[in-house]
Amino acid sequence: MFRNWWVILLRGLLWIGLGVVTLLMPEITLSSLILLFAFSVILSGILCIYGGIRKYDSQKYWWAEIIMGLLSIAAGVIALTYPGLTTLVMLSLIAGWSLINGVFEIITAIKLREVIENEWFYMLQGVLAVLFGILLFIFPGEGILSILWLFGIYLILTGGMLALLSLKLRGIHRQLTE
Repeated sequence: MFRNWWVILLRGLLWIGLGVVTLLMPEITLSSLILLFAFSVILSGILCIYGGIRKYDSQKYWWAEIIMGLLSIAAGVIALTYPGLTTLVMLSLIAGWSLINGVFEIITAIKLREVIENEWFYMLQGVLAVLFGILLFIFPGEGILSILWLFGIYLILTGGMLALLSLKLRGIHRQLTE
């Protein structure tokens, strides 16, 4: 994970970028949201799988990142295949993906606790993902505009947490290679 810190940074920057676009253009249609979501989670899934494969020889839980990558790609393919999904179904897909992603991020943060200090921001990112998913399940009918704003803020916070983690891992990687 330390030598692949840049993969986590790319994921964080991807989420921050998508969050900024979502906040700056709240009038985007649901179909645009579906496309943005689909391509973002597919790219994120590819990066997760790459990171998991790179960890195969060096880490015990490499498979968890590959599973999250496959789930992300599946969520993106479903969104692309059925663009006519209703708002409720699309929100449920995003909520389910967010919950699963958050649980995997929390599990990873717990495992990182054995290796690095201050893994709390990675844990917080997982908690944010779980809370976001729960809120979407509880309040699906509150309006797509409010969901877009919530989604944008969530993506920026999540991306920030991933970027902070990557910088921490980069520093550790530099220490290990010196």
